[in-house]
Amino acid sequence: MEATEPIQGELGRRARVFIGAIVALGLAVLIYSFFSSLRGADFTWIYLAVLSGVSGCFPVQISKSAELSSLWMSAGDVFVFSAILFFGPEVAALVAAADGVAFNLRKRVACPKKILFNVAQIGAAAFLAGHVFYLLRGNVGSVADAAANTPALLIGQIVICSAYHFVLTTGLVARVVSYVDHRPFDRIWKRSLPQVSVSLMGAVLSAVLLLYSV
Repeated sequence: MEATEPIQGELGRRARVFIGAIVALGLAVLIYSFFSSLRGADFTWIYLAVLSGVSGCFPVQISKSAELSSLWMSAGDVFVFSAILFFGPEVAALVAAADGVAFNLRKRVACPKKILFNVAQIGAAAFLAGHVFYLLRGNVGSVADAAANTPALLIGQIVICSAYHFVLTTGLVARVVSYVDHRPFDRIWKRSLPQVSVSLMGAVLSAVLLLYSV
């Protein structure tokens, strides 16, 4: 989930620290993920990154009002969760970042801080959610083996991973929008829940179906 209105005006110290920390964390994650992914022998994940970028060019607006900043989302989560399942957290971070970059280009977001935040937060969220998934999995064989032998356990782990990803992405964006609009965080966050949750469930379902089709 991303926002299009620029981060502007006199933000408080807490807001500047929060935004700066997310940008720094996200960029560090993306740099690490880039070099880590280059060490692998399988580069077919690039197709997922391209598809994610294409999806970012066709975002859907989920919130627009005179009082609150506009919130947008795309179908990129399908490719992010596919990347987690097939390639791991590092590739998932890059796939998510491709969606963020394409979104900002498509919406012609001019504010550098907004661009950095949009790309950094979705990359970091995908990276952390991916590591939560593999932490739950433990050292118990491949995801493909789990899909064949313990499907119920695997789906449960995917659901927990997606819930964690959902809280991260919606929470981070809602917090920044609350700083920009000077509105309560919980009000902004609750406004995005129905649309984002439906989209996320669809993305997870699509990724699971893809897993069982290969």
